Amino acid sequence: MMTVSLAILGLLTIAAPWLISHFGRRFGYLAALVSLASFLWFFSLIPRITSGDERIEELPFLPTLGSAFTLRLDGLALVFALLITGIGTLIAIYTVGYLEDHPRLARFWVSLLLFQTAMLGLVLADDIVALFIFWELTSVSSFFLIGFADERPQARANAQQAFIVTAAGGLLLLVGLLLLAEQRGSFSLRTLLSAGTAQPTDALTTAAFLLILLGAATKSAQFPFHFWLPNAMEAPTPVSAYLHSATMVKAGIYLLARIAPEFGRHPWWQPSLLTLGIVTALVGAALAVLQRDLKRLLAYSTVSALGMLVILLGLGEAGSKAFAMFLLAHALYKGGAFLIAGIIEHSTERRTLDALGGLWCRLPTLTLATLLVVAAAVGLPPTLGFIAKEATLEVGLNVMPSLLFALLVVAAVGQATVAWLLLRPLFARPPEILYPHAPHWSLLVGPTALGLLALAGGFFSAPLGRIVSAIVASVRGSAVLVVEIALWHGFTLVLGTSVLVLVTAGLLALTWPQLAQFGDHLAATTPLGEPPRGLGRIAPERGYRGLMATLTRVAIMQTRILQNGYLRVYITIIILTAILLVSASIVRATFPRPATFPGVTSVDVVDAILALIIIVSSFVAVRATERLAAIAALGALGFSLALLYARYGAPDLAITQVLVDTLTVVFLVFAFYRLPRYARLSSTAARARDALLATAFGLMMAGFALLIHLFRYPERTSVFFAEQAYLAAHGRNVVNVILVDFRALDTLGEITVLGLAALGVTALLAIGKGARSR
Repeated sequence: MMTVSLAILGLLTIAAPWLISHFGRRFGYLAALVSLASFLWFFSLIPRITSGDERIEELPFLPTLGSAFTLRLDGLALVFALLITGIGTLIAIYTVGYLEDHPRLARFWVSLLLFQTAMLGLVLADDIVALFIFWELTSVSSFFLIGFADERPQARANAQQAFIVTAAGGLLLLVGLLLLAEQRGSFSLRTLLSAGTAQPTDALTTAAFLLILLGAATKSAQFPFHFWLPNAMEAPTPVSAYLHSATMVKAGIYLLARIAPEFGRHPWWQPSLLTLGIVTALVGAALAVLQRDLKRLLAYSTVSALGMLVILLGLGEAGSKAFAMFLLAHALYKGGAFLIAGIIEHSTERRTLDALGGLWCRLPTLTLATLLVVAAAVGLPPTLGFIAKEATLEVGLNVMPSLLFALLVVAAVGQATVAWLLLRPLFARPPEILYPHAPHWSLLVGPTALGLLALAGGFFSAPLGRIVSAIVASVRGSAVLVVEIALWHGFTLVLGTSVLVLVTAGLLALTWPQLAQFGDHLAATTPLGEPPRGLGRIAPERGYRGLMATLTRVAIMQTRILQNGYLRVYITIIILTAILLVSASIVRATFPRPATFPGVTSVDVVDAILALIIIVSSFVAVRATERLAAIAALGALGFSLALLYARYGAPDLAITQVLVDTLTVVFLVFAFYRLPRYARLSSTAARARDALLATAFGLMMAGFALLIHLFRYPERTSVFFAEQAYLAAHGRNVVNVILVDFRALDTLGEITVLGLAALGVTALLAIGKGARSR
């Protein structure tokens, strides 16, 4: 059923343009039903998974590499699957009222459904090849969603930035996973991460851990890669709520939690994650309270929350319970907060805090949903946010050093301040009277449902405890343990710290106008095309822009040299590169011992005549002053080669050569009278250079062919292909089997190149025909 769920989402992605052309905005309800069906199926597995069972599905996939398309559902994967499908259902309904009948609705849905499919596949994948494919698909789909409004330069630039940062991290992740696969001989995550398979201090294991950590850090917007997430707020609000708060940005968190059972014992695990998490949490919280834009404010607070999750993972088993609860609580209240921001912008066409206020009396349903979300976000009892905050502060107080715990509290204050600021559009005095239009009911379903779920979490401690237990078991790599969750622990130091966080955050929220002015003075973010100011001069984003500018300059420089538009330059560079590389290989193979080629005992007369024809034809073709003589020489050369192929047991190659040369001669004869007269277009020195280059290439190929006789491998590839052509590929024509089976990807690449060339020629012909008609 996991495979079926992915297949249905994939088919819906493909069929979306056609369905939208028939149903319009109502397609969102169909997408919601599909997501809801998946959610209900995953929900039905909660009793089985929380009791310690796992569900595994496997399909054949790259068997020669030892890779299989394996899906695995345990406690951690189940919770993420529920978040992806459940919040995906609400996002689909929300999109109906948000985008309405947008002209690019089909493009949006294709990208969003592609993301949902990829994200669900990512958390279910147990094979590193499949995991990497799904990982990069989330980056690709995010690129299209962030750049949805591609008429805006800022949207295009930010989409490119998010893609480059996350895709580069994906490549680092791939290298790390492949290092593990090479070391441990498997592509299965269960095998790679099984405890005790290697010494945790191995250099290879350490390198793999650092590469995986960097990949996760880029995806989950950890410092110094955090800047792409606030800039991704150019995307429509459904994207921000789904990808950039509840699901995609937690892909890195999911990966770290998945590898925790093995790498949690590594001596670099705790210092690396604690440092990364604390810096990210503090930077995100500090920048969040300085923002005026409502979505950027929520984005920076998401960065801070992601840093908090990394901190809890870095604390090992002690932080796993708080990690599980904070993961659930943040997905609910932050997704609801983004949806509320989208409703405010949709109803008022504004989203800066100082331009909003007084909406409580005009949008009462939105006010109720906002109060629910804010209560969970600041951690008021009896919400799930309160339980998660208490658990986080408790583990910090008991495990972390005093200084680190104080920094954790500061980050919590910043996050709570952002939550209080969500009330400002409702209750602050507006600068002018606003007349917002009432939001469509579909816009209110999402934040209301998420707020109610966050509220209900505090009342259903037993079911919540079983889900948290399953997550903790996955993170620890142990059997499912009973995790006790209680709403009230009495008057404790943790409760006092929690109240201090709430009060301090409330006071900071009251002084937000002064904080925003201070943020303007610092100017930590720089709009596209403007020189950096204030902290923007040392911000990590400036490093990204400097790197991209350097790459652009290098690309322009090498393009002027290597891609200058002259075909003769391209061919010269290709031939020179081939000569140098192959010649170096020949010298390396024959040094220090000289090559001993087999002697020539006799020369067949027919072979000698054909060789002489080829030599003479080549000379005539390049020296002829008449076009007809050159064409005849090319024909004689080609047919002589075909005869040589036929004499030495390659009839298929001979037939191909005859066909190619026949068509070439025929086409040249047909175009004979339309071609311009021969003219000397190059200097004598240029022709001498070309002749020297061609001679060198010929000598290199001759040396390479002769060098083959020096090597005698115990197993000849020809024997292998002859034996396996029918057994493995069910074909008797060995050449055809090699082309379409053993070298299928090469053939596919050649077909793709020819297809693209044909499309280009067709487009040029269509343009020419249109120009002539005008």
